[in-house]
Amino acid sequence: MPKFSAYQGELPECLNPLNLRHYLLLAYWTYFRPTALKTYLYQVEPDFYRAAPGLQIFYTLRTPFYRNLYLIIPIVGLGLSSLIGLILLLIIDWQTEQSINWLGWLLGAMAGVTIGVLFFVLFLIVFGTTVSIARGLVTGSIVGLASGVPNGVLFSVVLGVSENLQTLTIASQSGTIVTLAASFGLAVGVAVGMAIGGTIGAIVALTIGSAGSLIIGIVFSLIIGTMQAITTAKAITGIAFGLTIGIAASAAGGADLNPARNIFSVITICGAVSVAFGFCFGWQVGLLTTTISILCALRIPFYGVELLWSLCSSGQSIGHPLDWDELLIFRLPGIRRRLNQQLQCSEQQGLSTLCNLACNPFQRWAAQYVLKTYLHQQPSPFRCLYTLLTHPIADAYIFAPVTQLGWERLPTIKQVLLGELNGKWVDCTVDVTGSLIERLVYHLTLSLRHSKPTPLTFFAGLLLQLLARNAPESRDEMLSLLSNNFSIYTNLVDYSEGLEIQRSFEVMHIFLACDRLSALPQTVNLASSLPRPEGSIRPQLLIALNRLQDIGLDIVTYLTSVSRVNKQAALLRANSALDNLDDYVIAEVLIPEQIILRHIIHHWHRLISEAGGDIGYVETSTPVPNPYVVGNPVFGHTFVGREDIIQRLEELWASPQPPSIILYGHRRMGKSSILHNLKAHLGGQTIVINFNMQVVGSVNNTNELLYALAIEIYDSLPLTQQSELDEPQHNHFTSHNPYQTFWRFLKQLDKIRDKHRFILAVDEFEILEELIKENTVEQRLIGFWRGLVQTYPWFIMIFAGLHTLDEMRKDYWSPLFSSIIAIPVSFLSAGAVQKLVTQPSPDFDIEYDREVVEEIYHLTNGQPYLTQLIGHALVTHFNHLVFEEGRQREKRLTLEDLETVINSSEFYRDGDAYFSGIWKQAEVSRPHRQLEVLCNLCCAKLSLSKLVEETSLSVEILQKALETLRRHDVIKQENDLYTYTVELMRYWVKRMKVTKNLNNNSNV
Repeated sequence: MPKFSAYQGELPECLNPLNLRHYLLLAYWTYFRPTALKTYLYQVEPDFYRAAPGLQIFYTLRTPFYRNLYLIIPIVGLGLSSLIGLILLLIIDWQTEQSINWLGWLLGAMAGVTIGVLFFVLFLIVFGTTVSIARGLVTGSIVGLASGVPNGVLFSVVLGVSENLQTLTIASQSGTIVTLAASFGLAVGVAVGMAIGGTIGAIVALTIGSAGSLIIGIVFSLIIGTMQAITTAKAITGIAFGLTIGIAASAAGGADLNPARNIFSVITICGAVSVAFGFCFGWQVGLLTTTISILCALRIPFYGVELLWSLCSSGQSIGHPLDWDELLIFRLPGIRRRLNQQLQCSEQQGLSTLCNLACNPFQRWAAQYVLKTYLHQQPSPFRCLYTLLTHPIADAYIFAPVTQLGWERLPTIKQVLLGELNGKWVDCTVDVTGSLIERLVYHLTLSLRHSKPTPLTFFAGLLLQLLARNAPESRDEMLSLLSNNFSIYTNLVDYSEGLEIQRSFEVMHIFLACDRLSALPQTVNLASSLPRPEGSIRPQLLIALNRLQDIGLDIVTYLTSVSRVNKQAALLRANSALDNLDDYVIAEVLIPEQIILRHIIHHWHRLISEAGGDIGYVETSTPVPNPYVVGNPVFGHTFVGREDIIQRLEELWASPQPPSIILYGHRRMGKSSILHNLKAHLGGQTIVINFNMQVVGSVNNTNELLYALAIEIYDSLPLTQQSELDEPQHNHFTSHNPYQTFWRFLKQLDKIRDKHRFILAVDEFEILEELIKENTVEQRLIGFWRGLVQTYPWFIMIFAGLHTLDEMRKDYWSPLFSSIIAIPVSFLSAGAVQKLVTQPSPDFDIEYDREVVEEIYHLTNGQPYLTQLIGHALVTHFNHLVFEEGRQREKRLTLEDLETVINSSEFYRDGDAYFSGIWKQAEVSRPHRQLEVLCNLCCAKLSLSKLVEETSLSVEILQKALETLRRHDVIKQENDLYTYTVELMRYWVKRMKVTKNLNNNSNV
């Protein structure tokens, strides 16, 4: 959706009646920058600005943003009208030596402002209740000030030259008052009603016509008695009335959608009202009034000032009128030169000015001429073109919308500029009348445009068709568009970077035209001809096309596989990749090409869905083998998500002095699986010795521990090396110094190892800590191991255990662990969980709903044991339903299945090894009182202050407990609230807490 029309400059957050600058701003907005007023009203409350018409327009009185605006409008009107009226009276006094009636001057200014206020209320209510809230706010504000100022000037001048205000003859002039009021009201009402059109326009015309007559009748009755002054000063009267009507009408036009239609509307109003004046005061006054009003409606008085201004702004130091007047009508000198200068000095700033100028249909020719010339002068015109298309202002509406039709139909600035480049008129209106008028303005300025077509301008036309309101909505329409414009994007090779445009559109065309899944692999190979994204003008598009090429690899798997399971898995991966690509395209790719890419993605989705249906339904005849591994280390296909740790180990151990490693994390986090899969990633020259302390934990002393270690190393050797090395003897370790015996064993191994390196993987290391604390194993073993890894670079140790293993580096273990690199083993990523759940084995043929995989990740946060446990429970649940209860169902797991599994007592019984391990570690580790924190967090997320209140712990103790739990990955902090890292752990604690409460109640 386009953005709201941009305003270049700072706007006050809220107008302040005590700030003189805000009064001047409002006057400036009214006569020169109505978009600024619309932006101010929009930024206050966008939803209210876009609201449908209704009585809620009266709610604006409750808000200071609107109240202050309403208060400032009459004050600005009174200030400007009295000041300008005074200047005119002084000029009249100087020319005619006629005395000034100061009371008349003041009353006249007040009368004019009264007209403005009455029209403000009238337009605010009528438009706000019949057209839209925005139309009421904008039209009421601009018309109120635009009519109040010139009317105040008019009346202050007319009454200021009247010698005696006491000789009013209102009764005798009642016919004139009624005629003038009715003519004025009818003219304005009909002009406004025609501008709106339809039933609403008729209602508005009737309302404004009748209410306008009443307003004009009241005010003109105050001055109609000055007929003598009018009769003796017909020229002054005609000029004054003309200025009043013309300036009011020209400024009030800024409240509409389209400046072009505004000009014709205000000329109509000026003509009608001037005829009414001529009827009342004589044809001379009418003719003079008509001439002056139309000239003012065309902003001729402003044009004179702006003409001199533009002549003085040849340099950069003085701003050109195009920088501050968005209602320019006639051509001013230096516009094209000024635009070129800005583009050369700062392309971004120049494009901003160019976009703003394109919003004015009378000056759009200059934007077109400069842009087209500038693009064709650039060495990389397409890069510049796409810079324009991605410019923040270019994506804004061409005019600030004030009606629902405006929000729906108005094009963006970049659409208009693309049309201008292509030499085509773009409709910037929402009705037939406005369309005809703007088309007329386009043709009147056509000779000022750069009309020569080029391949670049033809390509701009193609982009415009993609951005248009009636852009292709079906694949067939998009194919037809690309086919019909084939010659356009294939003729761009002569431009710098034109080859990238050509190749990318050709590839998108072919991708979209492919109507068989079997042809996709050959089709996507065409993406290899694309340039690399780095340094390209549209890297996001090229990345998306390359990802489509990668999706083709899954299609190849589907086409070549003989296994139905593998076919389904390949299609599932392709579908998932397309979903992810669709999200990327929406977020990153520019809209012209984004539209084509999304057609391709949806078309490929349809092909894949058809292929999935062709695989057919196969009845389940035997229970599904459960591929998920619960509790034991995983190998091969199911070992996923630890690529970063394996890569880190490979990098560390590739150095000439490879360090030893600590792997630490919670139980069931996958540390043992990492150790068991090391050999598959480290090459044939590495021998991994898995030394699980649970297996050798029954040793009676250090001698037996070192003997067990020596035996494990010996048994891991190739047979050729075993024959060259004496097998370790138990009595050598028990009757001699075990350290010297083991050292001698390694020296002998060093002689025959044949460039092999040995990695000793010590799992469940915390058991060794217990043995040392019990004095079963000597503490000096630690220093001995440190000497080994420092002496023999080919002898590497990797320890795996709980978080306390990392903390050992701070106590008596530090001689060993201070020089060892610690690597945490934490949770799996969302992508790894998806792969683990949906593809636990090559022949797994149960599918998951997308929501199920997302919910599993939410519940486990990527905890591998719990992820495997849920998968195992789901397969067991599926087999139970189908083969024990005899239900017929599709091989697909849903959220209902997941909820059934995680709400069962069996699930928490099976997962107790994990849950209890976390609980016990929190119970025994320092600081104490961690369990109180966990119990209080099981019902809701809590802040630190709330936890202090619930646990009655001091802030210092609580912070230490929270930090330990956070470091151990049990809890996390979200903003200022603490919660469980693993949602299922919270469920378990909550269930355990409820169970304890029930048991306590039963005992009572």
